[in-house]
Amino acid sequence: MRFIILAASLLLVSILARHEQGASKVEVVSPLPYGERGHYEISKPVFVYRDRYQSLADVDVKNFVIHSFEGKRHLICGKLKAGYWESRDDLALNSLRLINSYTLPSSDPKSEFLLVILEYDGVSGSSDSSGIAQVWKLHEGVLSTQQQIAYNTHFGGAGAFQKLSSEDHRLAVRASHYLPGDAHCCVSAFDELTFRWSGSEFVLTRIETI
Repeated sequence: MRFIILAASLLLVSILARHEQGASKVEVVSPLPYGERGHYEISKPVFVYRDRYQSLADVDVKNFVIHSFEGKRHLICGKLKAGYWESRDDLALNSLRLINSYTLPSSDPKSEFLLVILEYDGVSGSSDSSGIAQVWKLHEGVLSTQQQIAYNTHFGGAGAFQKLSSEDHRLAVRASHYLPGDAHCCVSAFDELTFRWSGSEFVLTRIETI
């Protein structure tokens, strides 16, 4: 699981910028206009599960098959057991851990939405870690992964986090943001990304490099 990176330091200035995610404006708060975004990816894989479900209450997320993506390319297919999955061989160890899942309000009375947050860890020569936030949609019995927000958390420490507001369902996550010259092990900064829930997907509204 690899993403792309750069940024952070002293005085904060706010600018308005357009992001890849549609024409909605994103507030960018950054010490310098580095010109490249940080270590995260927002994608819409629209992956459809084969089984049918009457309700999201019938989906046992802790013991469910998880699919992760880079764009629409499959990265991981693993079945959680009690919220954990791992794949191990002589060269690498990959694991997924369920952090939490949250029911989201729907703009469509015929659809249900679930936010599933996972933590990925990989070791193969060097180590890496990422958060994965997926939006699952259940519509007329069909379950699909509608959206994925993947954010590298290799900056580590207490700052690695994701948080969902129970009041307005805003999602905040932090993603690694390397400065030029940073070693892989030592990330100097992170981007704090804030998303609003539209009723069917998360829309990026703010990026702050810290």
